[in-house]
Amino acid sequence: MKKFLGIVFLGLILNGNAYAEPVHFLCEKNKKLFSEGEYPLMVDIDKKKMIRGYTDYEMKVNEEYLTGIYEVSKTNRIIISLNRYNLELDVNVYKNNSLILDHSYTTTCRKVVKQI
Repeated sequence: MKKFLGIVFLGLILNGNAYAEPVHFLCEKNKKLFSEGEYPLMVDIDKKKMIRGYTDYEMKVNEEYLTGIYEVSKTNRIIISLNRYNLELDVNVYKNNSLILDHSYTTTCRKVVKQI
């Protein structure tokens, strides 16, 4: 009986969601900066990575936000924050640690299911 319980216990411990699937979103483009439409956003919590368009962001996770940081250069970076409850995406562009308001915006995203 002890062996059986040990096997069941080990099976439950080792059978976690270690291979969680990435989640895909479509986010509205900023109409002031781009033409109308949507761009893809992929979130992979296991790899701590976000991909917006074709740019990889290093991701930090907390209870309310998924935050991605992309270092364009030593002085320029882009920080995106996805609200986990209402799927609002804040895109903030920084140059020399100053926020550039002309290129920063908030948009909405919607979750999509990968078809293929």
